[in-house]
Amino acid sequence: KCAGKERAYETCTLKKVHRHYFDRLWAPEDDKKLTAKAKVDWKAMNDEEAEDFLGYSTKHVKSLDEQALDKLKAKAKKKRMPLVVDVSFPWCSKCKDTRDMFEVAARKLHKKAYFGYVDAREERRLSRSFQTDCTHVCTYHVLPQGEAEFTEVEAKSGEKSSQFIKKLERHLKPALTAAKNIEAIRKAASKFGAAIVSTFHTAKHPQETLAMRKASMQFRDAAFMQLSDKKAAKALGGEEWVYAVMKKNKKVVLPFPRDQELTESNLIDFAKKAIAPPLTLDYTFEKRLPLEKSKIPVAKIYVKETMKNNDPFLSIIKRVSKKFQGRIATLVCSTEPYHMDMVDAGLPKDKFPAIAIHDKLEGRPPESLRYAYVAGVVADDFSEESVSTFYSEYLQGKLHPSFKSQPDPGKKWQHGTVMEVVHSMLGKKILGYNHGMDDVVGDVVLMAYKNWSPNKDKHNATMERLATILRDTGIVVATFDSYENFFDNQVFQVEDEHWQECRVYLIAGGEATPEVRKPILVADGSKESSLPLTQGNILKQLKAKLPEIQQEWNTIKDNVAEVRRQVAEEKERNKKEAEEAKKQAEEEAEKLEEKLKSIPKIDCTKDEDNGVIKQTIKEGTGDVPKKGDQVEAHYTGTLLDGTKFDSSRDRDETFKFPLGASQVIRCWDMAFATMKVWRRRIEVCVIRNKENEKETLRAGFR
Repeated sequence: KCAGKERAYETCTLKKVHRHYFDRLWAPEDDKKLTAKAKVDWKAMNDEEAEDFLGYSTKHVKSLDEQALDKLKAKAKKKRMPLVVDVSFPWCSKCKDTRDMFEVAARKLHKKAYFGYVDAREERRLSRSFQTDCTHVCTYHVLPQGEAEFTEVEAKSGEKSSQFIKKLERHLKPALTAAKNIEAIRKAASKFGAAIVSTFHTAKHPQETLAMRKASMQFRDAAFMQLSDKKAAKALGGEEWVYAVMKKNKKVVLPFPRDQELTESNLIDFAKKAIAPPLTLDYTFEKRLPLEKSKIPVAKIYVKETMKNNDPFLSIIKRVSKKFQGRIATLVCSTEPYHMDMVDAGLPKDKFPAIAIHDKLEGRPPESLRYAYVAGVVADDFSEESVSTFYSEYLQGKLHPSFKSQPDPGKKWQHGTVMEVVHSMLGKKILGYNHGMDDVVGDVVLMAYKNWSPNKDKHNATMERLATILRDTGIVVATFDSYENFFDNQVFQVEDEHWQECRVYLIAGGEATPEVRKPILVADGSKESSLPLTQGNILKQLKAKLPEIQQEWNTIKDNVAEVRRQVAEEKERNKKEAEEAKKQAEEEAEKLEEKLKSIPKIDCTKDEDNGVIKQTIKEGTGDVPKKGDQVEAHYTGTLLDGTKFDSSRDRDETFKFPLGASQVIRCWDMAFATMKVWRRRIEVCVIRNKENEKETLRAGFR
């Protein structure tokens, strides 16, 4: 629309400059309308010039238009041959590596399949029907023998031709093949990772046969087979059912779970577990992918890095892993980074060997639970029989999940004090789940926190005061470290799994059921919370929710007044102690200054530019540290006017650092290199700022 003129329009013609580009037009202010009219046929455009792909050099790949493709499909059907087609844009530079692999595959497999190429730029209708685009994923289309629909095979840039050919071969076969005998099944299992075999009579069981056919078309990494020979079927299981024959352990025949329905999705999950590697040694990030895809339970074996593959313990694990192939995958974790989740599984972090079964390789409770081999940790019983029993009981659902938990404090709780709760106590004493009411302590006010929660110390003090105030009511005041112990966000109704603020819950009820003992949020440490984490708000919430609080309200008010008086007295006492400490420090500083007047000043710098001046107050009797030694010392840092900016003594914590490693300011490395153990000294350091002006600070070391 022309600016300033009503109902006046301009007309322009848009012409493609580069013949490779389709009609993708860009209009900054009216993108959607313009591109909709342009009828976009592809999704990614590269502004750089690119050479056209002129077709494959081998005669085994035919260039196809729509009519030629139909003829080749008919020929493939008649000859009972599969068909493999590349439908891509000729300028796509990302396809170059994969086209090379495609050509190698055509040369090698031309007797097993027909190969063709469709120029998506010229064959617009075919391009749309195959949903061709220029993305980072290159896919080729396979019409397997005897099937009516194409399937896709992904090719990755940099992948070896042999790997690509192996993937192609899996798609060339018919989805569901007939098995003549057990030997044919074992051969297919060796080639494809596992063979999923149905012994159902196809006419009598059409629904199960259809599920097998659909699963076989969707999942090509395993061989799906139909066995009609009755004698061979008896060798598998003796009745009409579905079985898995493994690649590395052909003697183990795994039946499809009896408690599951024979559906397409369940059969695919069954096949994924069957092809999962039974044992993975030297676990790395790359080896996790097959286990993740299979969604098979994983037994993690935690061992020290020094343990060798021929260790007797690992020999036991290898034999056990074979027994449970297709049901539990075994993963040996021998390096420190993979030991980090030992604590999350309820295992000691430094006790080896150790075992924990995870419902899935990845995921946190409650979606993926962990089961620690506690018997092995306690009794050091890692016999083949014991570990096999542990695997079996997991599959039978006899094990209880294990969770990250600190050790039980073992303290006898008293009214008027705060109970320290760990996860092993939470279910039994606080929530009462699966334990009944015998061990439940009663109504509980529980604060969940993390080590880095804002104002954690302040809120801990609030909980201590509440414990004193509620000492006559029978209510337990408790705290729970939700970082060092497993914290179930679902049970405690936390939407943000990365929460930081302290949270206070009321857990009450006479029956130990999740509904009755459900935690109720009564205070939240966040600034914008409508339930502030204060003593007054928590008492207000308890009064509204607990009848016993209402009955004891007068006593509680008296206790509040007593606590306020105690807090005021403590505050006054701390104030006097601080004033006395300050006065004492000032007196000591005056004495030190007077003493320093008589102690000679020595320049520690090589150039003697007064950059580092030392005065030794008390000579040490130990050795002088060398470069690389770990130094431990107390220090107090002040400016020359006496202003203190830092002190390890105030924190009651010595400072440690390696000498000469440039991890501290330069004058510290220089100073400590001339001090003996137990020497006390004053150092004056001159530092130049960006304007080259001197800034002076002083530090006392001991």
